[in-house]
Amino acid sequence: MKNIIYKKFQMDIPDSWTKIKPSDYKKFFLFDTDDMLDAFLKPIDGGVLLITLTYFGEDEGSFIEEYHAQVNEIDKMVKELESSNKNWREKSLVKPIVSKFITANGKKIYFNVMEASNNNDNLVLQIYFKINNDIYCFGTVISKQWTTASEIAENNPSAKDILAVVSKIIK
Repeated sequence: MKNIIYKKFQMDIPDSWTKIKPSDYKKFFLFDTDDMLDAFLKPIDGGVLLITLTYFGEDEGSFIEEYHAQVNEIDKMVKELESSNKNWREKSLVKPIVSKFITANGKKIYFNVMEASNNNDNLVLQIYFKINNDIYCFGTVISKQWTTASEIAENNPSAKDILAVVSKIIK
């Protein structure tokens, strides 16, 4: 089912995003690729940005809501650690920055931004969306320049591009 639906929205991927061949995934440190549908390189500021598209399966229930609840629990734990002057990186792999549902074309998508414990320079961006009952997620890294959902969505070129693609896909 995932490939049938993906073929329908594949045309919404911008031409400027170059598809990476699966045989080249390891060059970009992509190792756990069983559920990954595609990986792309997007030109930015004289370089390229890696964007992945992952399929999370069919969900009749509330996978995204459950994931959101888990992220909120991590956020609570991190805040408790920070309030007692402890280093969150010793207890958690991520620190949630923004975790919220937003609406695009009248449909709910999940916008999640986290700081990874092994990366001080960038944030991880995940945008989850459903088509029928199939769950997909675009993922990439973004700069730490902005820290609210609206700032990121309005000012970060990569987030804007991914949100525009998701908006076309879920229309």
